[in-house]
Order: sequence, then structure tokens, then C-alpha cells
Amino acid sequence: MLYSRANVGGLSYHNLFLCAYIMANMLLFHIISYKKEGIFNWKCKIYCLIVGALLGMAMITIPYLVLPVVIVYVILILMYKYFKSYFLILLLVGGGIAGTGLAYLMFLFSRLSVYDLMDNVKFLFMEKDHGTRSLFMYLSSFWQLVYSYGKYLLGIILFCIIVNGCCLLFRIKISQCKKEILYLVSGMVFMYNVYCYSSSHMSSYLIFGLFGIVLSMLLVRNNRNDRNYWRDYNLAWFYVSAIVVIVTFSMASATSDPMTEGFVMFSLMTIVLISQINAEWKSRWDWIRKGINLLIIFLMLGMTMYIRIFSVYRDAPLEEMDSMIAEGPARGLITTRLHAQQYSECMEVLHYMNAFEENKAENAFWVTKLAPWMYVGTNLKSGAPSPWRHTIDDPLLTLYYETHDIMKLKYILVLKDEYGEFQVANNVEGTNLTPNENVKDGEIWEEILENYDLVKFKCGNLYIRREV
Repeated sequence: MLYSRANVGGLSYHNLFLCAYIMANMLLFHIISYKKEGIFNWKCKIYCLIVGALLGMAMITIPYLVLPVVIVYVILILMYKYFKSYFLILLLVGGGIAGTGLAYLMFLFSRLSVYDLMDNVKFLFMEKDHGTRSLFMYLSSFWQLVYSYGKYLLGIILFCIIVNGCCLLFRIKISQCKKEILYLVSGMVFMYNVYCYSSSHMSSYLIFGLFGIVLSMLLVRNNRNDRNYWRDYNLAWFYVSAIVVIVTFSMASATSDPMTEGFVMFSLMTIVLISQINAEWKSRWDWIRKGINLLIIFLMLGMTMYIRIFSVYRDAPLEEMDSMIAEGPARGLITTRLHAQQYSECMEVLHYMNAFEENKAENAFWVTKLAPWMYVGTNLKSGAPSPWRHTIDDPLLTLYYETHDIMKLKYILVLKDEYGEFQVANNVEGTNLTPNENVKDGEIWEEILENYDLVKFKCGNLYIRREV
């Protein structure tokens, strides 16, 4: 739960998705473990509903999760005879997902009509940041990331695949002693891998996840007739869960980096398999192996915690955060003195609009291009397809107002280029000094010049539509 990807903040959709998804999967892991022991009482049934509710929350946060989950459900239903003992779990989890979805739709339709939803949902699939690269390009970038951070462990994985394949082919059984030697070598490679990338905010979960894949191969019994390998350790579930996350973020993100979040699930598998190795492997060298296990767990927690506190930010380094925000949607958050001042100046615009629009929530407001939090500070409707990075000359915005009444777009705030500037973890300082740089051109800009009055604020220019 210490995990946070790259420069993503604590309440981003990445983190909310993963918190819900991780809790759901770990709870389901315990349910399946109890089921294999013949325990499935009313508490387990309630846990299944909770798992469904958590997965439903994850789907609401990133709707693209729906597709891989549906695919998994279809596969399990088609293979009913192999999973019939788990069918009740599937039904209860599905019920929890449906219940969460129903509650969300009730909340949604209390604030907009079905027509409004259907009219706007198409714009979700027209974002210029999505669908710009082929599947091959995504997979290629994904592989390059995995290889760059985990090339040493990938070598161990390849070696394990070759050894296990040869043993299964020629019916050779590897002794526990040889497996322990390979485990010690893998542990040293793991620690060297951590040493090489100890300061990188993207390496920890990749390295831990790859080490989990190594451990899963060390537990292979090298027996052709042993069909319980994946079932005994619930390995199939961890692999499926990781692949689901990878597929989800391949669709949800404009870059391939978030696809590696699937390795968070492999990292959880690492912890489970270390515990399993401690329980199964017995020898006079137990104290050495257990010491290495403790060191690995310490490195996983310590490195992840350090990175989370000191190397994950999209504002400024921790030592520069010295001002608390006193009002509005971000009240109570701590930021830099400059950002607190910029925030306060943006709040002046919200106070100005709210004073005139107390009972006129049918009017719309659009801020360009990057200050999505401002929409939460007013009852005005959003005047753009999404609150994220729409410039004045954005073709999608022009297309949006072909089917929406631009007369309702009463307020347009054009922020100064430097407002909202931020530093990003591990990026060169100065990379994001003008996040609101704009292009004043196109049909929307002509509409602004012709039909809007200008009111100047410290943070930028507020354009107000003239009364007809």
C-alpha cells in the first residue's frame, strides 16, 4: 500500500484504483485459501461481496478495467467444469460489482439525464492522448522499461525457464539443495538490482515483481503429473491479476509506463512465496535463507517507503512544502508558498463567479488549460469534454460545441502560462514551468473575441459572455 507510481500524487486515479484493486485481490486470495481448506462460511460470503464492491470502485476509477474483468469472467464460465467449486465466489463477487455499479449510476443520474450521459460518453474515446500508438509500440516501450530496470533478474528467469523445461522434458528432478543454491544466487542478483536502481522512482515494484516470478519458478516440482502447482500457491490468480492491470493501463494511459503497475501484483506474490519457501524448505542452512528473506522484505518495504516519501511528487520536493491552503477544494493540503499564492488567486475567480451564479447552475464554466480542481469549487457545469488540458484551439472542443449550446458557456478562464508550474520527481528542474501555455486561435477564440467581455485577474483573464 506504500506504492505510488512515478510522480503521481496520493489521491490520483492511479492510487485510488490500485488501493481498491490490491485490497480486493488480497481479500480474494484469503477467500480462495480458506475454500481450498473446505472453509466457506457466511463470513467468506460477506468477504466476496466486499471484494466485488472494491473491484467496482476500481472500475469506477478506471472504467477500462471492465473489459479485462469481463474477459476473465467469460473464460471462467466457459471452463465451468474446472472451476465449478468456485462458482459461488464468482457470483457473489459479481453481485458486489453490480451493487457498487448500481449505487454509482443512481448517484450519477441524480445529477444528469440519460440523454446527457449518452451525448457525452463518445468524447471519452476521442481524447487526443489516447490511441495514438499501435499495440506493438506500447508493448515495445513496456518491454524496454522492464528490461532497463530488471535485466539481471530477467537473465535468472530465462535460466529457470530453460532448466525447468529440460527437467520436465527429460523427467529430471532438481534437488532442494540445488534450488537453495539458485535461490541464494537469485537473492544476490536481486540485491544488486536494487543497488543499481535504489534512487529510481520506477524501479522498486518492477524489481520486486520480477523476483516474485523467479520464486514461482523455484517452487516448480518438475513433475509432469503435478497439475496442482498453480493451484497450490494461487499463482494463477497473481499472474491473471497482474495481466489484468497491464491490459487496463494499456488502454487507459497515453504512455506505456503505467502498464508496469501490473508488477505491483507480482510484488505481492513475492511476499507470499517467500513465506511459502520458509514453510516448505527445511535444511541446516535455514538460518541463512531466513536471514536473506528478512533482508529482502526489509529492502522491499524500506525502498518503497523511501521512494514514496522523497521521490514521488508533482508539486515540489518535501523540504519546500511550507504553506497550508486555507480554503476551497484543497483546504488543509500543504504546498509551496508560490503555489499557495497561485491557488488563492485562482480562488478569487471562483468567488467572483459564485457571487453571480448562486442560483444559476445551468450556466457553464471552462478553465484552460490545466486546473481541473477549479471545477469542484463551483456549482457551474463543466464547459469542456473533460477537465484535462483543453487548449483554446483544441479541435475536440470545437467538435464538442457542434452538439452543445455554446450560449451556456458563460465563463472562460484563460490562466497565465506559468500558473500551476510544478517540479516532477526525477525530472530536470524547469521541465514544467509553463503548464498552461495556450494557443489563442481557432473558432472558439473568434467566439470569445466577438461575444465575451474581459475581466482581468492576477491569475489570468476571465471572459464573460455578454447578455443578449
